[in-house]
Amino acid sequence: MAKILFHLAGGIGNMIMATPSINALVDAGETVDLLVDGDFDDSIDLFKGWPVPRLIANQESDLPDGSYDFYLISWLAKKPLDIPQIQESIILSTSYYGVDGRRFPEYEMYMHFARAINQTCARIAKTYCGTSGREFPEITKKTLVLYPGCQERYPIKRWDKFPQLAARYDDVAIVGSDMDLSPRYSYTYPEWIKKHFGPQLGRNGRVARLLKLFGTLYNHQVTLPVHVKNYIGKLTLADTAALIGQAGVFVGNDGGLSHIAAALGIPTYVLFGPTDVDKNTVPMPNLHVIRTGLDCQPCQFGGKYPKSFTSHYIGCPINVRCLTSIECDDVIQHLDQGNVDTTDRLNRQHGK
Repeated sequence: MAKILFHLAGGIGNMIMATPSINALVDAGETVDLLVDGDFDDSIDLFKGWPVPRLIANQESDLPDGSYDFYLISWLAKKPLDIPQIQESIILSTSYYGVDGRRFPEYEMYMHFARAINQTCARIAKTYCGTSGREFPEITKKTLVLYPGCQERYPIKRWDKFPQLAARYDDVAIVGSDMDLSPRYSYTYPEWIKKHFGPQLGRNGRVARLLKLFGTLYNHQVTLPVHVKNYIGKLTLADTAALIGQAGVFVGNDGGLSHIAAALGIPTYVLFGPTDVDKNTVPMPNLHVIRTGLDCQPCQFGGKYPKSFTSHYIGCPINVRCLTSIECDDVIQHLDQGNVDTTDRLNRQHGK
């Protein structure tokens, strides 16, 4: 039986997509300690109640003495550990690329490493996410939860019609962080700026700050219908997960809270524009993808317009049509057809 230190890092979705491989390793008889190194300070709260790993920590000082046989480090880790426990370990660092140059789905990437450690590991496509256990009496199985945001540095992943969708249903809650309703970092730039400085736009640092002097701030401020239960910026991650788990249906962008919803098992509908569905999802029966299927999708790793995603939408020559062309009726049709229970669970606003 091997002892494995799994260095989990990145955004919420990145970490959740690694959980099937941890389940597979433990099911195969291995011992896994989990070091959570997420983008958010409270990321560890989504895993604290998970009984599968032997230990869950967010500081290297909390790791036990003794040596690990394997140190599995996510490619998103801020830096590798330098601790005595892994000096003799076999180090496995994840990568999207296979030997033939193709990109693995992210959860498959971790499963490959699990099978490298133990060939008897089963292929598991079920993710894990914990919650705080907090009760929300106002949230029922007739509640539609909407997630209009995504990670701050990728505003291009956002569908812009969530307020209109919210107006079509009676019982709606909206979740996310403060910036999800007004991403202040979205700018438009003159063509000469995009041509010469495209890769720098949208990044952090001195050059990006200087370039904003030549840009025009684009205001995405969202006005919600008055009947919507607004939890934006009011909950911790674990409380947000608890709320989502008590709802009936979830609709969101390609972002961390959508991974939480899918892991919790509720019907989850995710709008995909420029990002890669295969890379960014774990195929589960409750997960439904909504996308237009344009020939330029996805542009996350190249494609027809390879700089559109990396330059944060401002370089897209067709104005992110992959998302903007999706209408409310398209989403409602998916809700009605994707799950037998969905139509019964949700009441349309004024019969719409």
